[in-house]
Amino acid sequence: LGAANRFFERALETSPEDISALVGLSEVHDRAGRFLAAVRTLDRAARLLQARGDHTKAADVIARLGDLWSREPKEGLETAALRYRQAIMLVPGHAGALYGLVDVALAQGDHGRARASLEELLRALDEGRADVDRQELYFRLGQVLRDGGELNHAVMYFQKALQGER
Repeated sequence: LGAANRFFERALETSPEDISALVGLSEVHDRAGRFLAAVRTLDRAARLLQARGDHTKAADVIARLGDLWSREPKEGLETAALRYRQAIMLVPGHAGALYGLVDVALAQGDHGRARASLEELLRALDEGRADVDRQELYFRLGQVLRDGGELNHAVMYFQKALQGER
């Protein structure tokens, strides 16, 4: 990790706004257990991308920030949800952010919010704004509905997943 850290630091010395180097350095910080450094580095990348008007890449980076925060035991889930919502504001239907919101909602025991996020992702898929595996989405929706006690609806989505329906 030390060599990778030095590599990305040198790259940033010559090109301080290199998004790939910032994302790579953030990954190194994360793997080394330097959570706040990873967050600061990704946050810098997200701000630069937004300033450049690259909302798609900015949303991807912000969703990654949500992923980082979702692993923090204390108030990480709320911050993760905030980051995921920020990504969705930039790119409505952002699949990674919506799946992240599902995970946060389930971690908090809120099957209703998890269902709403999955249904939003299904709408985005139907409208061509998201590129996810439809059967996987149906299966995940079936699981959330089953766990939330909505067995009839769950069965419907499980059947759609198994039959490969659109």
